[in-house]
Amino acid sequence: MNRQALISAFLESIQAYPGKRWVIALSGGLDSIVMLHLAASHLPSCKLHILHVNHHLQESADAWSAFCQKQAESLALPFTQIDVFPENSSEAAARDARYAAFSHFLKAGDVLLLAHHADDQAETVLFRLLRGSGLHGLAGMPSSRMLGGNNIVRPLLSVPRLELETWARAQQLSWIEDPSNQSSLYDRNFLRLKVLPVLKERWPAVVERLSATSQLLRHERQMLDEYLDQELAGLLLGKCALDGDLLASVASHKRKALIRRWVYNLQGDTLNEIQLAQVDQDFFHSAADKNPQFTLKSALLRRYRGNLHLCSLATDEECIERLPLYEGRIDLKGGVLTVESCQAGSDRLKVLDKVVCVKRLEGMSCRPVGRGRKTLKKLFQEASIPPWQRQNWPVCMVDDEIVALPGICICEGWNATSSDTPGFSLSWEPF
Repeated sequence: MNRQALISAFLESIQAYPGKRWVIALSGGLDSIVMLHLAASHLPSCKLHILHVNHHLQESADAWSAFCQKQAESLALPFTQIDVFPENSSEAAARDARYAAFSHFLKAGDVLLLAHHADDQAETVLFRLLRGSGLHGLAGMPSSRMLGGNNIVRPLLSVPRLELETWARAQQLSWIEDPSNQSSLYDRNFLRLKVLPVLKERWPAVVERLSATSQLLRHERQMLDEYLDQELAGLLLGKCALDGDLLASVASHKRKALIRRWVYNLQGDTLNEIQLAQVDQDFFHSAADKNPQFTLKSALLRRYRGNLHLCSLATDEECIERLPLYEGRIDLKGGVLTVESCQAGSDRLKVLDKVVCVKRLEGMSCRPVGRGRKTLKKLFQEASIPPWQRQNWPVCMVDDEIVALPGICICEGWNATSSDTPGFSLSWEPF
């Protein structure tokens, strides 16, 4: 790849992501130095910002930070250093700390540029193959993905490392060689130092072939995801629940794929085969009177009356202290309460004046329109509301009288009639 081809590949990969600001993740290594100089030469300097994460895992970590800062100064570009302290010296801990720093730093409209190259992709594919990964893992690193509300772009992912080094030497660039990269104790280093060189001797184009294979697998995965999303549309019971009976009726391998896709869509967590096997066993092969649950990074997977529910870990902490009811979206820790003005429908609250939301207390009761007095517990049971959602379900009151249970009922005397214009619909979407 000649100089112009490298520049074209770089610019082509980021043209779909015209961010307000391009944030360059600079480690000081060869790949990030090349990316920095390509960006500085071909992108508006007013839209560039250099970000260095100091992991404090090497004795020379501070020297690397100083090197990166000098690179920024030489190019007259703004520079930020973030210090992180991973839980341990493992690659996974360092990555988690680094990505947490990225998330904290990025602003709306930022695009983060990472300098992974084709050799990194080859290592990733081999590493995941040896771990027994499926289609999702073998597709390797994506050229772009979301991190929260921001795009991550890898503009050098199709370029072999040798070509980056050739270009960097021709440009007389300086970079840092991390001594830990020479230790074969780390799995990825072992692949880089011991395995890929042997493969390259036998198959000189192995890096390009593995990169092409990952692209093909990624396309296959995208088609599979589209199919699963279509299937999930017929299984959803609201946003955060799946029809357990329909799931139980499909083959186990398909059921696992649907659950994995659903969890990923909602939480961004990817369940591995061991986790999926455990979920399948606990949720579809246990007694009907059991209520199993499975803990994810940021949520709980639960079963209630045969259906699967994905629940926030924070729902049990919700507390409402007489919150005045108003039109619009009301965000609470346990969910979202939506109040909308409407002129039709039987379940409409006639006024908002003096109405407040309170936390449900044991023993509360009310009189739904057209029905006798019932306890809230009974109403929740009739509406098939899972037990873990009931404590945080908002209760609407005026003084000491319950006037509505959002999404379940309007109480006697508080419903809007045909002559009342407008009334207000109340809906509650628990997390």
